[in-house]
Amino acid sequence: MIGILISGLALTILPIYFKPYFVRTGFTGSLLGALFALLQPFCSCCSSVMAPSFARRGASTNFLLSFVVGAPMLNVTTIVLALALLPAPFAVTRIVAGVVVTVLVTCVVARAERGE
Repeated sequence: MIGILISGLALTILPIYFKPYFVRTGFTGSLLGALFALLQPFCSCCSSVMAPSFARRGASTNFLLSFVVGAPMLNVTTIVLALALLPAPFAVTRIVAGVVVTVLVTCVVARAERGE
């Protein structure tokens, strides 16, 4: 029940206060989306529900893609679990690959979507 209340609060309040950061495009938008995803304890099912709320409030494609891809790959829980359960080389590779996919690949996809 508390999770549902926190999700509802995140859906309504966060986009209002962080709008100056959500609307940025290009590499900066992708980087901010990844940083926002890093702080959220959401899996893909929760981040995909939050994305339309951000889009209604004017979030850029770069931010949305980076957040939706980065939330399950880079949240604090998955990083801690990777470091605790995987051998060190695999954990570091997983984290670095998550950053590359979340920031660089989503930036390229958003640029391709814009037609640049």
